[in-house]
Amino acid sequence: VGMTVVETRQAFLKQPSMLQYSLETLRSKLDFLRSELCMSQGVACRVLHAAPAIFGISLAENLRPKVATLMIRCRFPVEEVGLIAAAVPSILVLSSKRKIEPCLSYLSVALKLPDEISLGSIIKAAPRTLIQSINSSLEPKLQMLDEALERERTQGREASSSRTGDLRVSDMFVKNPALLATTNAILAKRIEASMKSPDSTLAEAMGPSPKGRRPKFTIDNDKVVAIAEGGEGKANKGRIRGDREFMSESMAAAMSSLMSSGPSYSDLVSMSPAGTGLTPLAITAFISGQVFPPDTPEKPRGLDRMGGMAIQIAQKLSARQLKAAAESSTSAVIPETDEPGSNYESGLILLKYPHLRASRHRCELCACEIALKIILLFLRESASSYDLSKFDVRIEICTDSNYVMKMVKDKDLMRRLGDCSGLIENFDYQGPGPKSHANLDILFPLSQYYVDITTGRPRPITVAAIANGKGNNENSDDVCIGGSVGISFKHISDVCSGKVAEQTTYQMFKYARQAAMWSYDRDRKLRLGSLS
Repeated sequence: VGMTVVETRQAFLKQPSMLQYSLETLRSKLDFLRSELCMSQGVACRVLHAAPAIFGISLAENLRPKVATLMIRCRFPVEEVGLIAAAVPSILVLSSKRKIEPCLSYLSVALKLPDEISLGSIIKAAPRTLIQSINSSLEPKLQMLDEALERERTQGREASSSRTGDLRVSDMFVKNPALLATTNAILAKRIEASMKSPDSTLAEAMGPSPKGRRPKFTIDNDKVVAIAEGGEGKANKGRIRGDREFMSESMAAAMSSLMSSGPSYSDLVSMSPAGTGLTPLAITAFISGQVFPPDTPEKPRGLDRMGGMAIQIAQKLSARQLKAAAESSTSAVIPETDEPGSNYESGLILLKYPHLRASRHRCELCACEIALKIILLFLRESASSYDLSKFDVRIEICTDSNYVMKMVKDKDLMRRLGDCSGLIENFDYQGPGPKSHANLDILFPLSQYYVDITTGRPRPITVAAIANGKGNNENSDDVCIGGSVGISFKHISDVCSGKVAEQTTYQMFKYARQAAMWSYDRDRKLRLGSLS
C-alpha cells in the first residue's frame, strides 16, 4: 500500500490480525481513503500506519456510515472528513453510536451551538475532541471553567458583561476549541495561572495561543495532502527538503539552538578527514538518565524506584522517520500525546527505563544503547532510499555521566563484547572496575550496536532481534549506512562551553527526570488499578 518496511512492521505489530486479511481487503481500505476521503497516497499511508485497525473494519457497515454521520451532523463536505481523519486517524476506529454521536450531541447542548455548521467549526478546529471522554474529560473541563468564572466574580475581576455564567463558559470553548482537546491537568494549570495574574480576565487567558499543534494537513485541489506535500509557503520548503532530501541539505543546515540557547551546529559537526572525498554527515545525540524518587536514608525506595531517559538529536531529521526508528527500536518510548511526551519535530525522545534495578548509571548507559539503536535503524531505513556510501557518517553521543565515559572508553572491550553471539556468564571481563559494576546486560547490546554501526554494513535486524535488544549473526552486504562510519562518546563539556554546557546539562537532566516521574506515576496507577 506504499508504506515503508519499518511502517509495515509496526502496523503488523499493532494489528497482528492483518496477516489474515487478503490483499484485496487491504487494497480496498487504501482505495477508500484515497478515492472516497480524497486523501493523497502519502496521507492515506500515514493514516493506515497510525491506525492499522482500519484494515479490519467493514466499509459498508462501519466506515461509510461513520463518514456519513460526520457529514450530516457537522455539515462537512467529504474532503473535510478526510482532513480530520488525517489529523486524528483513530477517529475512523471509534464507534458511531457509542462515541461519535454522543460526543456531537453533548457538544451541541453543552456549548449551546445554534446549528450544525457551528458544531462542524468546533470539530474542524479541534478534531481530537471526538476522542475525548464525556464523563472524564469534557464535563470536567466545563465544570472547571464554570467554577473559575465564579471565583473571578467573587474577586471582583470579571469584565462587565450581561451574559450568563454558562454562556460565558461556552463562549470560551467556541472562541478556542483547542481547550476541549487539551488535558484536564494542563487546563487546570492555565486556569490557576490566570487567577494569579491581575492583568487579564479568565476569558482573555483562555483565548487562542500562538503555541500548540500546527496543522499538518490541508486541502489542495480537492485533495487532502500533508502541508509539506502541498508546498505552501517558504516556511514549508525546508520541511520538504528535510523529509525528502535530508542527506544532502537538511543535515548540512545550521542548527540555531538545541534548547533556549544551545550549541551551534558548527560546534558539533565533525568534519570529514581530508582527502576522503566523502561528504560529511553528522548525527549528534545528547542523552541523560535519571531515577525517581531518589533514595534517602529516611525513606529508601528500593524496587519502587523508576527510571527515565531522554535523547535529544541535535540535527533536524525527518520527524516521521525518527518516530518510526524510535518506536521500532523499543516499546519504552513515551508517546507524543502524553505529558510530558516525545517531540519528534524537535528531535526529543523520552523513554521509560525498560529493565530491572533502576539506577542513574544503568539509565544513562541504557540511554546510550537506545540512542545508537535508533540511529542505526534510522540510517538503515534511509539506506533504502539514498546511497549512503558517499557520506562520512560521524555519530556523537554526548553525556554528562562520568560513569558512561569510563565504560565506553575501552574500545577493545566493546569490540570483544560486540562480536559475541550472546552474553555468557564466563565472559573474560577486563574493563574498568569490578565486573559486577559493569552492567554487562546493558553494555553488551550497546557494544553490539557500536560494532554494527562502525562496520558500515550492519547485520540484519529482525523484529524478534529488536525486541531482544540484539541483532543476529548473519552478515549482510546489501545495506550500507556510510562510506565511512565513526562513533565518538563525548562529555557535554567537550562539545559545549561555559553557560551553554550548564544549560544543556540541566535541560537534559530535566527531560530525563520528567520521564522518570512519568514512569513512576504510571506504574503507581497500574498497581493501584490492579489492587482495586
